[in-house]
Amino acid sequence: MADTQRSNSVKFSLILDALNKVLPNLTREFMDQIPYAFEMSPSDMLSKEEFDMLFDTTSANHGPQPSALKVRNQRDAMANNSADYTAIIKYFAECLHKENITALRFFKKADRNFNQVLTVDELKDQVKISLP
Repeated sequence: MADTQRSNSVKFSLILDALNKVLPNLTREFMDQIPYAFEMSPSDMLSKEEFDMLFDTTSANHGPQPSALKVRNQRDAMANNSADYTAIIKYFAECLHKENITALRFFKKADRNFNQVLTVDELKDQVKISLP
């Protein structure tokens, strides 16, 4: 779009001009700050690779990879929390069963605004009402 000469590089200001055409509601003051956010100036040339690196939002790699120790610690913490949550959910299911309330019926009663999503407050209120 901005690389009209097909040179695989473009001036940052031309990218901003093209962006302004696509998103005309952005203010000029905002547009002027974009190059400086990337520690560049509007007159700097960007190669295709640099452009992809700066503006690629689909990439899953945002920053350095965590260390193996950090990953292991996170996995261990999740396992511990998972065991706690599993026990709470099992207890909750037993209470519902004792009161002859199906999970779907409980959900429908708890969803006060009928948006198919339970908030923590909706859940708490319904537990207080339904369970001893």
